[in-house]
Amino acid sequence: MTFRFICYISAFFVLVSCGKETSNSIDNAAPRTTKTKSTKKEIAKGSLSKIYIIADDSNWDNALKDSISYYFQSAFPILPAPEPLYDLMRYTTQEIKNKKERRELRTYLMLIDMNDPDALATQMALQDVGPAKAKEIQTNKQAKLIIGKNKWADNQIIIYAFGYGQDQIIENIRANFNTIDKAIRQVEEPARQKSIYLSGTNSEVKSEVRAAMDINLEVPSDYFLALNDEAGEVIWLRKETDKVSYNIMIKDMGTFDEANFSKEGMKAIRNELGLLVSSNQEDSYMIINDIDLPIVMSSTSFNNNFALEAKGIWELENDFMGGPYISYIIHNPNTDRVIFIDGFVHAPGEEKRDLMLNLKYIIQTLSF
Repeated sequence: MTFRFICYISAFFVLVSCGKETSNSIDNAAPRTTKTKSTKKEIAKGSLSKIYIIADDSNWDNALKDSISYYFQSAFPILPAPEPLYDLMRYTTQEIKNKKERRELRTYLMLIDMNDPDALATQMALQDVGPAKAKEIQTNKQAKLIIGKNKWADNQIIIYAFGYGQDQIIENIRANFNTIDKAIRQVEEPARQKSIYLSGTNSEVKSEVRAAMDINLEVPSDYFLALNDEAGEVIWLRKETDKVSYNIMIKDMGTFDEANFSKEGMKAIRNELGLLVSSNQEDSYMIINDIDLPIVMSSTSFNNNFALEAKGIWELENDFMGGPYISYIIHNPNTDRVIFIDGFVHAPGEEKRDLMLNLKYIIQTLSF
């Protein structure tokens, strides 16, 4: 079922130790071998939101499996049905060495137990990071996290989690999970951008958004303008496929009002916009469902402007439709203007994690 609208008005390394991060600029994460200028790498392949674990059999027991799963396969916030943050697949070091295509994937997490110096993973990792860092790891005997890029392919990330014993490896992951998550999402951006803007942007709709809201938004070519109210206060962009309805709604909130920058304020704004969204059922309209799942809010910097982010689920009153949403309310201090922008999908029977990550990517192209 589709929506209708009711219109009331017409390459480097990062070395992390004990949770503290310092940066060292290095060309890439490859072993120290001589290469000619003609060497050309493939672009990394593989699904977004998927991590390939490199761990030898001797180091892959239930405790480590459970810990990796706990962090990387915890529930993606917030979806009507649980989906993991990441999909995981494990290879041994030998399995990686044996097949070229396994070395050209996008995202790897290598688990290295320094108590086992003869393990293939240990030998590969120490060679990759180079003599200086290898010596530091061996001398200090502390957990280290090193993030390398472009070892076997371009736009590739390999996260080396070093520890003396599994307890240290697990603690290393725990202490640095946010750093790892951020690094992976950044590396995924070019592939996500290519997927979203495969056919370019819709310049006509982009211009209409700019004229109505005085903002810039990179609108993908397959989105269309569903609503541009005569007052210039609400824009609704949509993309429709056989399986998914993608939606972005933008509201010009005028000048700053502190009451809007709260959970109740954002809920009220979104529910007001929800009156524009209906189905074929009489008296249906969209509303936040914060009974089954709570609204999750956080403050953030949105293109260097203060913003609040809200995630939750929506449903239609008087109908059986629902899905996830993500909202931002953004303050531009230079003009004192406030913009509310919201993305939501309706995709019954489909996984929604990457749909929401795609919507978030489009929304975050907004600039004043």
